[in-house]
Amino acid sequence: MVIIEVSAYLGLAIIDFIRPYRPVDWSQHHPYEKPDPNTASNWILSPGFRQTFRKELDWLKERSDAALGLIRKAGNDIGIEKDQVIFQINSAGFKGPEMNVHGKCLRILAIGDSCTFGTHFDYFSYPRSLDRSLCAAGVDAEVVNGGVEGYGCVNVLWRMAHFKAVKPDITLILLGWNVIYGDLEFKRFPLWTMGFVAKVARFARSKLRDPLEQAADLYAKPKHPVRASREVVHLESYVPERFVGQLAQIVTQMRSTGSRVVLMTLPGLFVMEEARPADQALKKGHLPHFTDNPYVLAKLTDRYNQAIRAAAQRFGTGLIDLDQWSRSALRPRHTYFRDSVHLTPRGQEAIGAFLAIRLQRLFPRAMNRYRIGREPLRPSAVGRTAASVADPSPHFKLLYCE
Repeated sequence: MVIIEVSAYLGLAIIDFIRPYRPVDWSQHHPYEKPDPNTASNWILSPGFRQTFRKELDWLKERSDAALGLIRKAGNDIGIEKDQVIFQINSAGFKGPEMNVHGKCLRILAIGDSCTFGTHFDYFSYPRSLDRSLCAAGVDAEVVNGGVEGYGCVNVLWRMAHFKAVKPDITLILLGWNVIYGDLEFKRFPLWTMGFVAKVARFARSKLRDPLEQAADLYAKPKHPVRASREVVHLESYVPERFVGQLAQIVTQMRSTGSRVVLMTLPGLFVMEEARPADQALKKGHLPHFTDNPYVLAKLTDRYNQAIRAAAQRFGTGLIDLDQWSRSALRPRHTYFRDSVHLTPRGQEAIGAFLAIRLQRLFPRAMNRYRIGREPLRPSAVGRTAASVADPSPHFKLLYCE
């Protein structure tokens, strides 16, 4: 038994060691992504890529993607023309417009995953909303969208040289969802062998089935909300130590450039405070492969958010508690989320507007240094709820022209 345990421990160590050298499975990636030349297991955005509404629909149709109907309807409702560019990857490899080469404005870098990358209708992503809101407040700022779909802390660490080269005045960090959905550490396996078998089984499952089928299964899987289940109770004292350690490395690296770092908590569809999730939430939400209980995801998210709050205090960074804000601002909750973690365009715009207010309070001197003579953005611009963020349809603008 001892030999088996030692072998399993070594196996887990080898898996972690070879992770940067495993080639990426490109069947799971998008045409605007390409291999990271510095890390075989990583991917980056393709500089110069431009996506029109027509190309987006054609690509979804080719993949038989279930999102096709939703994207077509959303685009038509907003009034987007087929040849209109809905998003682009700039020459520096970031989603959004070209960066200011003169460097005379306040530069904010938003590091994150798909929740930062945002909707393919880029106008509504929270980095663009934050940019507009600061501009409306008279702050000469540019927000660089450093979000990449599928990223966790380790992916960001592999790309650290690229992010540091941006030389941001302020760095926003919103990470955790991809770690949560792949988290097996919280199960606290009594034997190394069990942890090794679980990792191997997960890897085999990812290779034997089509990624779209796997994703569809997560959405279609029946949900059984049990608030006081054994799994939920088991998570009460869980601390995601590996996640916190990697977050600390990111903070240290970005601070080395002179950037002020702000950590943000994760707002999710499912929360522990609800006696039962709304039927609409149960219908649209998706759960990690290891549970069918929405409260397990809610509790796991709570533990990660608590770890982020503690990390901000320990590291002395800024903190913007999007989770706490969302409890009162995004109501009814299911109307602001399109699944368990991704917000609707209206929800993303609301986050951007809220961030503009919080950043002005956190860094008033930096904001005033780049203010161009207008009044500061007042809290009343967002209010206690996100209801003041108008429906995006009337004010959609052409960001890019083909």
